[in-house]
Amino acid sequence: MNRTRPVVIAGAGIGGAKYLTQAVDAALRAADVIVYDRLLDAAILDRYPAAEKIYAGKSPDRHTLRQEEINALLVNCYRSRKNTVRLKGGDPFVFGRGGEEALHLASEGIPFRVLSGLTAGVVVPAQFGIPVTHRNIATSVSFITGHRADENDDFSIYAEIPGTLIFYMGLSNVQKIASDLCAAGKDPDTPLAVLSKGMTAEAARFTSTLGAVVKDGIPDSLATPALIAVGDTIALADAIDPTRILLLGRKNIVLTGDRVRAEMADILTAFGANVVERPTIAIEPIHQEHLAADISAFDAEVLVFTSANAVSIFFDAFRKARDIRDLYGVAVYAVGEKTAEAVSRFGIRPEAYPAVYNGDAFGAFLRARLKKGTRIYFPHSLHSRPDLRATLEEIGRCKSRAVYRPALPERALPLPDSIDAIAFSSGSTVAHFVALYSRKPLLDTKIFSIGPMTTERLLAEGVDSARIIEANCATAHSLAESILDAFESEHQGDWKPKEDPHD
Repeated sequence: MNRTRPVVIAGAGIGGAKYLTQAVDAALRAADVIVYDRLLDAAILDRYPAAEKIYAGKSPDRHTLRQEEINALLVNCYRSRKNTVRLKGGDPFVFGRGGEEALHLASEGIPFRVLSGLTAGVVVPAQFGIPVTHRNIATSVSFITGHRADENDDFSIYAEIPGTLIFYMGLSNVQKIASDLCAAGKDPDTPLAVLSKGMTAEAARFTSTLGAVVKDGIPDSLATPALIAVGDTIALADAIDPTRILLLGRKNIVLTGDRVRAEMADILTAFGANVVERPTIAIEPIHQEHLAADISAFDAEVLVFTSANAVSIFFDAFRKARDIRDLYGVAVYAVGEKTAEAVSRFGIRPEAYPAVYNGDAFGAFLRARLKKGTRIYFPHSLHSRPDLRATLEEIGRCKSRAVYRPALPERALPLPDSIDAIAFSSGSTVAHFVALYSRKPLLDTKIFSIGPMTTERLLAEGVDSARIIEANCATAHSLAESILDAFESEHQGDWKPKEDPHD
């Protein structure tokens, strides 16, 4: 009998899925139920499709569930023998009410664990070049709530605390915070910063002093969630803001597609980009009963793959029905490096692949290597071009099977207000992007294409050819390099887009 795991009170950190700790990721993968909060990147939840998701978020003017209801929900989930994760933004014990939930679980005799997450009070200031401690300037940091539940907001008591003061949830009280601190003796020239929407594409920093904020307030454009930082280390921000000298610092780059995103995100993030992952493709297996029949009667001498998706779907089905060793002696060909890597994950070393990763080059490559009459099996996308199929049928006895189709995701996550570049890895990602978001975002930013077919689709959608930059090779790495090259050229004054005829 499987034993129900303890309830996990976990922090998702801040900044999206890449900032999850490995421990939190493991807990979420094992979860039957995820009870989640408002201040989360919704894309995190997409990584765990098998779990039931229950929203328990709170905004300043609306609570989906009262705290008592959340407490009871966690108890009921555990007693229903469900592995339960209570997922909060940041850290659950830093203004996350995780302590209240832990006390309730303990009072009910419910076992639980606490998994910490990166808290905004450290991560967000660092994003803007503000160290919360610095030798000889600030030897301590204090986390303070900027809005109390009982509305008894008196901030004068914090004026005597040395070091950096970080106020959470205090945007509406910023003038009062500054006024109380000054009234209690804090130097009016002490720097103050408002850090809005940290670790997102809309991140914004406003710097001033306590005295100036008392007098003039802050810009209306600053929005929640926001932190207020008070202290002398704020003066270091302009000097050590890392994005000042990073090639892609503060650039909002939207990545579409599916499998190429992670590799590209790692490269672009390393150069300072704010990567906005917006999947436009959901892979939907099709004709599974026909695939199962094909596998049962499998007698091909050659397997041909043009995508990692086809590799996964074919081999998953094959392993369910047969021993992988039944493919002994079958030559496996892949269109390119990444597809070959996907084959290798199943313990099979593919044959060589062409230097150019596209259907035309792949067809010529296979024509030069395969004998006439060779038995070939070709699993592929429903939308794959017919050219390669025709070539394979000329070469030998080819059985072609569409095993998946690219579908629209169930929901479209919002795009940032400001976009510096969008990257596309297939014609389908372009078509689906337009279906989800319209053509408008394509017409006033840099557009990066993985290859000729993707470029054709962009042109068909009305994108000016002068705005399209095509990768040298049809790989995620090459596409990322084309982005780096373009922005480097822009810094040198070489890249000047033509005027958009649609304006």
